[in-house]
Amino acid sequence: MRAIHKKLLRDIKGLRGQAFSTALLIASGVGLLVSSWSAYRSLVISRNEFYRDFRFGDVFADIKRAPLELLQKIRAIPGVQTAEGRVIYDGLLVNPRDQAHEPGIVRLVSLPSSGIPILNRIHLRSGRFPLLGSEIEVVLHEGFANKNKVKPGDFLTIIVDGHEKKVRIVGVGISPEFVIAATPGIPMPDDRHYAILWMLRNELERITSMRDSFNNLSIQLGKSEISSESLISELDQVLSHYGGRGAYLRANQISNMFVEDEIREQRTMALINPVIFLGIAAFLIHIIISRLIDLQRLQVATLKSIGYSNQTVLIHYLTLVLLLSLIGSVFGIGIGRSLGALLAKSYETFFRFPKIDFSLSLSASVIGLLAGTIPAWIGTWTSLLRAFRLPPAEAMRPATPRVFQSGWLERLSFWNRVPIHRRMTWRTLTSRPVRLGLIIFGISLATSIVVTSRGWVDMLHFIITTQFQRSQREDISVTLIRPVGLSGLQEISRLPGVLSVEGYRGVPARIRHNNLRREISLLGWPGNSRMRQALRIDLSPIVIPEHGVLLGRFYEHQWGIRQGDWITLELLEGSQKWIEVSVSGFTDDLMGHTASIRIESLWGLLSESPGYNLVELQVDPNRTSDVYLSLKNFPLIAGVHLREAVYRGFQSTIGGVVRVVSTLLLGFSLMISLGIIFNSVQASFSERSWELCSMRILGFPRNWVFGLLVSEVSIQVIGSLLPGCILGRGLMQLLMSSIHAERFV
Repeated sequence: MRAIHKKLLRDIKGLRGQAFSTALLIASGVGLLVSSWSAYRSLVISRNEFYRDFRFGDVFADIKRAPLELLQKIRAIPGVQTAEGRVIYDGLLVNPRDQAHEPGIVRLVSLPSSGIPILNRIHLRSGRFPLLGSEIEVVLHEGFANKNKVKPGDFLTIIVDGHEKKVRIVGVGISPEFVIAATPGIPMPDDRHYAILWMLRNELERITSMRDSFNNLSIQLGKSEISSESLISELDQVLSHYGGRGAYLRANQISNMFVEDEIREQRTMALINPVIFLGIAAFLIHIIISRLIDLQRLQVATLKSIGYSNQTVLIHYLTLVLLLSLIGSVFGIGIGRSLGALLAKSYETFFRFPKIDFSLSLSASVIGLLAGTIPAWIGTWTSLLRAFRLPPAEAMRPATPRVFQSGWLERLSFWNRVPIHRRMTWRTLTSRPVRLGLIIFGISLATSIVVTSRGWVDMLHFIITTQFQRSQREDISVTLIRPVGLSGLQEISRLPGVLSVEGYRGVPARIRHNNLRREISLLGWPGNSRMRQALRIDLSPIVIPEHGVLLGRFYEHQWGIRQGDWITLELLEGSQKWIEVSVSGFTDDLMGHTASIRIESLWGLLSESPGYNLVELQVDPNRTSDVYLSLKNFPLIAGVHLREAVYRGFQSTIGGVVRVVSTLLLGFSLMISLGIIFNSVQASFSERSWELCSMRILGFPRNWVFGLLVSEVSIQVIGSLLPGCILGRGLMQLLMSSIHAERFV
């Protein structure tokens, strides 16, 4: 073994503490990159395969009622490859396993007589497809089945138009249409209280009086030169005579939006966070090697004087860097594989894909290795150049001591009363401002990850507080099949346990401004609304104006609409007329897109008598179950939402994923902070060992000597807190910008 190879082994042994901490940092960066990017790729592959294999529709439309013969005309539209009409109906669910008697909602989806639909097919997890017989057989969505421990062979009781029906579960499955099963009216997944049932068309037609007709349309597009906007416009014209509520692309389908949002967030995290981790690791390797070369100037000069070339010495130190990077990268790949599998496993409880196969990303591993090695190689090269420029005899001399000069602080009168070891700490830090700045910057980046990881939890808490305590203050929200008059509200208010009632009127609509359009919900508010509040960003309430509409802040920021502008609203109910209304202001609604208007103005626009199809209730907390049991017998109820149940569903689905991700980020950021601090102290000690020993010889107490290092670290950490918080806030805003406005505005 050559002498220079022995030196390499001795250098690694001598740097084992710093080498371990640096390798741990590289492992953290590579592990986060591998796990995040691989989880992102796994989600994309799972989505693409599921959508393709089970023929997820490209265009969807809801209709009041249309004859099946209309499908022939729709299939003749240029660009339409396949069109399938279905019956979709909402009702109430009596869950026998729900001991709290909380309200459940069921969505009934028709199946053709063969049991296998053309589009939006079902992947059976267990059981079989329904058959005609004496019992009503259904396939149940897997999310509800798992959450409520329901299996094939069990029975459920559903209430449709006030009539109870008993159905038998013969299969459990999933569909690309309901990867995320978001409750109608509330863009939130709630597997405990929201069930999707697929049943044969004949059975569903019989219990809903929708014989030989359909109220939902799915279309798969073929190759055509016609734009999707033109196709949707023509489709809307065809469906307008049958109560069409506006066709929309897959991009605006609620389940797909949840999936796309999570994929987009995962991609952003996979790109940003690993870059920070690997950048810090590369910076630390650069600092370690630079300091090592400065300390080994004598050894470099000796190697050159006995015949080793510059190239051989350079390869020696580059090999040292490569070994540190390889140790960290190999360990990081193992961490990334385990964490990626854990992350993919957590997604299985949120996304209903047939499978989410985690596969290790080779490209992410290679990128991590290069990102951790190349910057350090550059630092090694620049440090060696300084030593190579000196003749061997000159390089063998000790480095010229640094020149200390009195700064502005040291010229002040109180400075002489500062203990000598505190002055030494100040001079050491200020004598190398670039190094101090780089260390503070590195710790600031680690702090920003901590802020980001906790930011997701704070965001979750803010949404819960705002939506479920400030904006929606009702106890129970009731959706009606069709509007009822004041007498209907009075009938609900007389139910045992109901304390107060407020009625609202919701209408599906389409907003148009310049060349932009979007489907929204136009909600009519009573003038003295107490159970719901429109809020500003500072959570102060907004009074619904007597004239004009209030839009979400999204339309001000993204569409450029200003207060006082006029917009076009197409009412997709009743006569489906077009109206021009002025914008009276904006709300900071967190969920979905809703335009708010006085209920009296909405009645006038619809040319209808006073009616309500959304009823908010405040009830006696001790009689919530009694109220729900009474509501089940009300014939016009399409859905019942218990605010507390929605809150718990939100916590167990979205909240669960947020907590897993934030915990992983917090753990990684703590490893970064500890690695930076350890390396900083270790390097400072190695540089100042003679100085510290001299202080002990001169009689300075041990705690003063120890305090020098502790003080330096404390100042660096404290100095990094404010920049780290600012960087974390910026990262959080960047991540939040990737969330689709349909979910959280």
